Amino acid sequence: MKRKQILPLILFIVFLIIGVICISVIVLNCAELENPNRDLAEIIINIAVGVCSLLGTVCVSVMAFRMSQRANEISEAALKKDFLVNLQIQKEVGISRLKINDLKRVVDFSNFFPTEGAYCQKENEDSHCVRIRLYFKALKAPPSHMRILSCGFNSLFALSENRDLVGLSDKLQEYCVIFKILNTNNNLCFAYDPSTEMYKIELYLFASFETLSKINDAGYLVLDFELEVDSVFGEKQNIIYFLNFEHINGFSELQPGKLENHSTDQMNVELCNVIFYEVE
Repeated sequence: MKRKQILPLILFIVFLIIGVICISVIVLNCAELENPNRDLAEIIINIAVGVCSLLGTVCVSVMAFRMSQRANEISEAALKKDFLVNLQIQKEVGISRLKINDLKRVVDFSNFFPTEGAYCQKENEDSHCVRIRLYFKALKAPPSHMRILSCGFNSLFALSENRDLVGLSDKLQEYCVIFKILNTNNNLCFAYDPSTEMYKIELYLFASFETLSKINDAGYLVLDFELEVDSVFGEKQNIIYFLNFEHINGFSELQPGKLENHSTDQMNVELCNVIFYEVE
């Protein structure tokens, strides 16, 4: 039975008992009206005292039940918070430029063997990509599974209602890049470093490097993505992140390396700020 149905049932039973008791008291006292040693006033007072006593007991019982129910709800909510992951992104981010000759083969491989990363593609860009390496800490429960639901640079610029709302120019769409997630079921693998107690994920963003450099030069380099995170306790969170890089010095000078080359140069940059909120 649902919780909302329990309280009315309890109140109905309580008032039914009160009614039975009150009727019984009245009947018993009325039956003694012929007793010469008792007068009507005494009987009425006895009935009133009995009814008030019962009502007071019932009120206290209902209040105690409600307080106990509320305490259980608060305890349950606090316990549920401990079951969530609550990922906290770290300030330092690694950025490198890579060349992948056969993207389809890499994506197909990732469907059978977990790889640390999400492959995000704009249109038919399938050779050069920017790899963004992110580090997270789990403030509560460890994560068991992640999915990436969306990814882009300045995705909000593509929404006409937002442009109308704040008066943004259509020209800002030049700084908007929306990616298609290539991973099967959008599954995102992640690695855990026990020495730093941090999780690492990588985003491989396939788009024209000239376009990304243009966004960077304009000072609009804001990466946004949505993650669906499951904790080891089965609690789910959907979180949208906005990572504001603004402008990265030396970004346009990044030279492409190969995915297999572990000596690929990586820029370590710091985020200007991070905005995130949980989707209900």
